[in-house]
Amino acid sequence: MTDIELQNGCVDKKLSDWSERAWAHYCVGSTAMIKNNESLKTWCEDSAMFGKFETPSTEALFVGFETGDQSYTAILISNIDLVILFSRYKSLAGNDEESVDYTGEFTHENFWAFLETIPNPFKYMSHNPSNRSGYWNKVNK
Repeated sequence: MTDIELQNGCVDKKLSDWSERAWAHYCVGSTAMIKNNESLKTWCEDSAMFGKFETPSTEALFVGFETGDQSYTAILISNIDLVILFSRYKSLAGNDEESVDYTGEFTHENFWAFLETIPNPFKYMSHNPSNRSGYWNKVNK
């Protein structure tokens, strides 16, 4: 069986499942899949765990989300039980620049548990125009 390319050369189906699950959360504003490259290594350089276990075939899902007035980027690593969290801050100079700071790490399970603590009306809707409630309708059957 041939692997199906999902996005940006990624083939791990977990990324597709995670992306669907992430989009089912109201606070999530973006997702992107990325194959291991220098950019991913740069993002993850503060994580000792990533450095120990990453391989050339490592793939990841970037998830951008907000809680109140705080913005985050989480990087879910496919072959390591690791999610690296970054806080994003708008520049005080009033331009569009952002600062990004390494915040900490989760296991996959703990990341999803954390995301569940953020209010999410999609979880309770039977339908919405963007179908972001569709995931919940599927898993709650």
